[in-house]
Amino acid sequence: MIGEIRDKETAEIAVKAAQTGHLVLSTLHTNDAVAAITRLLDIGVPGFQIAASVTGIIGQRLIRKLCSCHQTSPATPEFISQMMLAGVMTPPATQNVAAGCDECDLTGYKGRIGIYEMLAINNALRTAIREGGRNDEIRSLARRNGMRLMHEYALERIKEGLTTLDEVLRVVPIEYSAPVMCESCQRELAGSYAYCPHCGERPHAKEMASPELQGVEQGVVN
Repeated sequence: MIGEIRDKETAEIAVKAAQTGHLVLSTLHTNDAVAAITRLLDIGVPGFQIAASVTGIIGQRLIRKLCSCHQTSPATPEFISQMMLAGVMTPPATQNVAAGCDECDLTGYKGRIGIYEMLAINNALRTAIREGGRNDEIRSLARRNGMRLMHEYALERIKEGLTTLDEVLRVVPIEYSAPVMCESCQRELAGSYAYCPHCGERPHAKEMASPELQGVEQGVVN
């Protein structure tokens, strides 16, 4: 175990140990799992060594958990629009709002829960890393292999009523995307799907029919 990789010397020690058959566990300070590859490249580790030695990268953040004093209200149109743009095709009918009491020091939150994403390195990703692929290229390949981004995990915690959308937006940026329509079965899917889970066909992006959603997307782009 290596506490933290901060410089080229420490990175080389970790890489050499991994290449000799040892399981090496360490940490890096990056914004997400994919950025860890760029960080290693910036430190000075050659791409071919990263591709040969890294097995997986886990990114994690902590978000505040709602206190028991929270209030539940019908979901607002803005809340529903933001959830749908983030890829949640069936937003909850209600939303929880932080209130505040003596137990949570009037913050509305008490305790924290983890949100995660895992980048599992396969042959396609090893090739991209070896060739010095950019973050967005590596992320796109990982998404095709089923990688779930941190914000997608956080959105599930919102649907479970454990936290709020405002808290998630404070901690991790949400990747907004237009709805995707499966050409074969005509079902709406999250933008992260490379293939339709209902019929197995590759979906394609469609124009958003709702003016309200178009307005929210336009605001995000602007």
